[in-house]
Amino acid sequence: MNVREMILYFSLKHKGNWKLIYDSIKNLEEINYEEFELLKKDLKANYITIIDDIYPTSLKNVDRPPYILFYYGDISILQYENCLGVVGSRKPSDYAISATKDILRDIERRNTVIISGLAKGIDSIAHEMAIENDIPTIGVLGTGIDYCYPKENYPLYEKIKRDGLLISEYPNRVEVPKDAFAFRNRIITGLSKFIFVPEVHERSGSLVSVRYALTQGKDIFTIPFPLYDSSLSNKMIQEGAKLIVSSEDINEEFK
Repeated sequence: MNVREMILYFSLKHKGNWKLIYDSIKNLEEINYEEFELLKKDLKANYITIIDDIYPTSLKNVDRPPYILFYYGDISILQYENCLGVVGSRKPSDYAISATKDILRDIERRNTVIISGLAKGIDSIAHEMAIENDIPTIGVLGTGIDYCYPKENYPLYEKIKRDGLLISEYPNRVEVPKDAFAFRNRIITGLSKFIFVPEVHERSGSLVSVRYALTQGKDIFTIPFPLYDSSLSNKMIQEGAKLIVSSEDINEEFK
């Protein structure tokens, strides 16, 4: 068994759990070949590992990079240079929805990708605007690659699966505890050149993405909010986030 197959084996055996995979590799855990053959029979998705040439260098540099990415769709999209990560509230305000649509509608299409997490709210809007404007999009799942969550996003899941790229470090239909969902955000920020956060509030999962992005040295973009709004966007602008009022502000950064 080569190293690539070993990574696949431990990933399937431990259902994508990063810590358990790490421990198995570190401890040179014995491989059960019969078990490996059984596990492979349930695998429908394609995959790349951290040792493959196509695995993005930017992702190797994040804290606890995924050992494997299961995927459906066009894996070459990972090679695009202008990757814009979009994260935000699952229950966005009408203002944030309108602003996000307006800004993403005229993003420069050349060599550009929109990356998000296929969640409700801002994530879904980001993917939908990418599809509407013929921009490749990557959906980073927080569950197994064959498990669409939330269920109401299944039509969007299928569109991205067909015309974009779906990726997950979890195989098959693995369900992940909700408090572990934020861990996948390191992948969104790791793959992205810039992070656009249209709306974020206290105790929001989007703040986790902001922290990952700052740790990775990525610039944050956000939009201004009315003076007494509860969004943290204005505070982020005060602390160094780039104020975005139109798509041109983002397009300029991609030049």
